[in-house]
Amino acid sequence: MALGLGITSELLEKPVLWTPKDQGLAPYLEIWLEGGVDQVDSLSGASWLDQSGNGNDATKAKGINLGPTLQEGHPGGFAFDGTDDYMDFTSRLRIDQGEPFTICMAYTPTDITTKALLSDANSEFMEMMTSKKFRFKGNVGGGLSSTLQYDNVVFANNVFTNLIFLRNSSNQLQLFIDGIGIEPNANTTNLTNDRGFDTFNLATRNDSDKFFRGVIYEVFVYNKAIGSSQITNAASYLKHKFN
Repeated sequence: MALGLGITSELLEKPVLWTPKDQGLAPYLEIWLEGGVDQVDSLSGASWLDQSGNGNDATKAKGINLGPTLQEGHPGGFAFDGTDDYMDFTSRLRIDQGEPFTICMAYTPTDITTKALLSDANSEFMEMMTSKKFRFKGNVGGGLSSTLQYDNVVFANNVFTNLIFLRNSSNQLQLFIDGIGIEPNANTTNLTNDRGFDTFNLATRNDSDKFFRGVIYEVFVYNKAIGSSQITNAASYLKHKFN
């Protein structure tokens, strides 16, 4: 489905045995929460074990906030209620000022209005704002917010979203949906943003607001801007695995 992006709806080729550690990417892989692997939902809490080798697991203890619910069967994932569900990482993931990065996520939102995907605090986050807006804010080197705006619909309720968001070596931000780059319009602010940031929360901003509502299937993050063939393979991997 094209989602009104003004692009052809062409199926991506399925990479043979591709994983987020392939094509020389393993040394740059900071965290990999793999869908259907080491996901636990028990009376003691929810956990999602990091497959990158860095031991940066996502967890949420049961308590006042019960945490996300594991989805049984294919395609699996964790369902977040948009009220108080979220997960914390074992340690903060730091992207330094001027350091390229790539964030890959597969999810289905049931609410796209100001919903955080990853964050550390009020000053460091990435979020869907509307169907045509996406925001990133970093604070290392001084707070700077970037709002990427688009002419056509990018996000929609109850639609599988295959998102890749990166910063290249020129500090320019880029958003890809299904492996296809989406061109921001003239209303975009601070498309170039070199600010560093920490990530500690999944599906909320600062453990307290902008809670994500929907299902998150998989997340992996690199401390580099991956190349075009890697983008194609990462998007195809997520598309064929979960959609």
